[in-house]
Amino acid sequence: MKKFRSVVLAGMCFLTPVMATDVYMGLDVSGSLQTVKGGVTSNLREKSQAAKLKIGFGEDDSFKYQFHLDYVRFNDPLFDNKNQALYETAFDFIKELHAQEDISPYVKLGLGYGFMPIDGASKKNIGEVVTTAGLGISFKTMEALYVVTGFDYTYRFWQDVKYTTSSTQTLSTKSYGLGLYVGLNYKF
Repeated sequence: MKKFRSVVLAGMCFLTPVMATDVYMGLDVSGSLQTVKGGVTSNLREKSQAAKLKIGFGEDDSFKYQFHLDYVRFNDPLFDNKNQALYETAFDFIKELHAQEDISPYVKLGLGYGFMPIDGASKKNIGEVVTTAGLGISFKTMEALYVVTGFDYTYRFWQDVKYTTSSTQTLSTKSYGLGLYVGLNYKF
């Protein structure tokens, strides 16, 4: 957890002065359907819900960059008998296009890292790298308030995990799927 916070803080401190044109903070909520290959159950269709706290930099109808902390909750266990949460931090590159005065569609690419606490394995946490590609629309509702909505395709590369009972078993896991989100951004 300390490494996780250190990486987020260092990234935000490094990029904040560089991109301090317009700054915004936001909160998104999302739901997704993932296909999990590997893990405790192979070829599982898994639903998840997430909350994302983000800070971003950039101009409207141009390029934006955002950091976010995500809390993802899966409906069924992936690696042990518990419903564990996934904690992620990521960086997104966004290109907004001008459509109308208060409506801006956008394209988004992202890369991040996360971990999930697990029981009964050789490690207490399993790490993962996440890549994201998405499309969305930003609606300017007031001078500084934006409603955003869209969908993301997410691909996660999970760290191999070893379970030792009467024998040692190594699980390799990948997951991918589509998610829909809605959120609010406040521009400072």
